Amino acid sequence: MKILRFCIDSIFAGVMISIGAVIYLNCPNRMVGAFLFSIGLIVIMELEFNLYTGKAGFARNLKDLCRLFIIFITNSVGCSFILLLPTDNAINIWKNRLDYPLYTVFAKAVVCGILIYVCVHQHKFNTRDTSILTTLIAIPAFILCGAEHSVADVCFMFAARQITLKGIAFILIVAIGNAVGSLALSLWISKRNELHQNHKNRYS
Repeated sequence: MKILRFCIDSIFAGVMISIGAVIYLNCPNRMVGAFLFSIGLIVIMELEFNLYTGKAGFARNLKDLCRLFIIFITNSVGCSFILLLPTDNAINIWKNRLDYPLYTVFAKAVVCGILIYVCVHQHKFNTRDTSILTTLIAIPAFILCGAEHSVADVCFMFAARQITLKGIAFILIVAIGNAVGSLALSLWISKRNELHQNHKNRYS
């Protein structure tokens, strides 16, 4: 039952990202669409669903990595919800993404991982209002700077109806980059807090 609940929570996270992606694809104003895309992550955090990019920064061992893999697969299942919804511009957006060199894609994915971790960190350790405000700023920021979100890219691939080996390879690169960015910031914050505590204990 626990595993089933875990998987359903992950599927619903994918559904929420697909809803955000549909809003973005159908919005005539790119800035407004980027802002409204935030609804996906806000709902995911508020309802405690499992999103790959939100969990990646907290992975610390092999068991966590296995859980991340399951989350990514079940997020992708949830993303298929976008196939039921009308979308505009999906083909052009997806084709443009695939034209970027992979090192650029990886770098953009790292940026996204960092910003998503900031949102989740705020949600875990700060007030609800601060968390929502951070998300409303960070999500449009990563979209408007062209950063890549692996689960959202699954949605764009599905919406474009172009599931290819090149597209899957692209998404895997993005997923790795998301994890690298999120983990790098997470590990540094943990290390910095540890150093700060040791310094405090030494001179207290």
